[in-house]
Amino acid sequence: MSISGALSNAISGLTAASRSAEVVSTNIANAMTEGYGHRSVALSSRGQYGSGGVGIDGIVRRSDPVVLADRRLAEGQDANAQRMLGFFETMEKNIGIPSEPGSLAFQVAEFETSLIAAASMPSANERLQAVSYAAKALTDTFNNLSDGIQSARKQADQNISDLIGSVNANLQKIERLNVAIVQASANRQDTSALVDQRQLALDSVATIIPVRIMPRDNGQIGVYSTGGAALVDGKAAVLSFTASNAITAHTTLDGGMLSPLSVNGKTIDTRADGALGGGLLAAEFEIRDKLGVSLQSDLDAMARDLVERFQSTAMDPTLAPGAAGLFTDAGAAFSGTDATGLSGRLSINALADASQTTEMWRLRDGLGAVAPGAASDTTLLLAMKDQMAGATSLADATHLGGAYSVHAFASQLASVVGAQRVSQEDSVAFSSARLGALQEQEMAQGVDTDQEMQRLLLIEQTYAANARVIQVVDELMETLLGL
Repeated sequence: MSISGALSNAISGLTAASRSAEVVSTNIANAMTEGYGHRSVALSSRGQYGSGGVGIDGIVRRSDPVVLADRRLAEGQDANAQRMLGFFETMEKNIGIPSEPGSLAFQVAEFETSLIAAASMPSANERLQAVSYAAKALTDTFNNLSDGIQSARKQADQNISDLIGSVNANLQKIERLNVAIVQASANRQDTSALVDQRQLALDSVATIIPVRIMPRDNGQIGVYSTGGAALVDGKAAVLSFTASNAITAHTTLDGGMLSPLSVNGKTIDTRADGALGGGLLAAEFEIRDKLGVSLQSDLDAMARDLVERFQSTAMDPTLAPGAAGLFTDAGAAFSGTDATGLSGRLSINALADASQTTEMWRLRDGLGAVAPGAASDTTLLLAMKDQMAGATSLADATHLGGAYSVHAFASQLASVVGAQRVSQEDSVAFSSARLGALQEQEMAQGVDTDQEMQRLLLIEQTYAANARVIQVVDELMETLLGL
């Protein structure tokens, strides 16, 4: 080998070692950086071209597309399960455990207890007042539960708007990064940093909408939802949604009062098994358009049952036909044509409201009575107690079937929501365990700082060896020049 050849080889070795040290240092510095892919320098021998030495072919970014795709799907499923669990936990907390003070079933029991206490001493005005207060507490509980459901639906609607904004921004970012990667590849530049940024954007989208990636030419990718909707294929799709200013029990998607979701102007099915199902976005739509609506229907069915039990003239003969009973629809009799939202409108009759009247004897003698009756008469009080304990079936309920007492229906509602919460906890346990396993698998393919430090030592030795060659060549040149 000539002196010039040895010098050329050593210089190429120094260049490769220097670039390798830079890449290893970058790996170590970004070992915990989210979205960072392990880099290595691709080297090749230049011997086939006759010059010898080592050539730098580029930077290789290491990743396992299968593990990455599975982890993204698992993140979307886990986000979906976690959000649904949060909804059921909130609803269960609002409804309460039957034995828990303040729960719906507890307030029903308190009202029944007040009726029994009043019947034991019907002449005691304070006991009749206690019946009024217990009835008011029961209607307030219904009102608060209805408000809680609509508040959860409103929050879901706002969350959808925020998520759509995030998805659109990240899809646009992926489109721009696709273009930048093509340009960098054409100029033989390192695209690793651009791919890192694109992966972060994809991860953000995948949590909201589970996606599958389709490789395209020159490092580009196509992005599709697992349901088949094109999100990025050349151009980024545009998702459209309009948040509602207010949501009530009557405000539903099926009724045309809530905004649907559209992709590039085309309305998309937002059900759990729809084109964009499986992720956080689908969970928000499920809460707004299905879970909240069905729970409201159960609560409204219970409120209707309660009102109809007490506006019966068979129970209170003093009531005029069509007159409101103890429990009313915003102060009026329930017409039987619109039970939607009734639990939010439920109130006690002003004639029996201790905060509005002193004529508590009406609870004993009848709301329509023109004058107080016998102070010892327990007929109506016992009839009201029997009405609470009687078995009836609910109209328009989603989950509450069979014929039961008011208290049994309240307990059944708590049981239904509790069972849904437990089922969702199982889903979360599975999705979290799966996600954790995939994250560990992905991290195992990431940056191992111990290995990187070992590589750095080898690079240092390689650098020193090439530097020694240059030093020897320098000494030989000085010797030759000194002859």
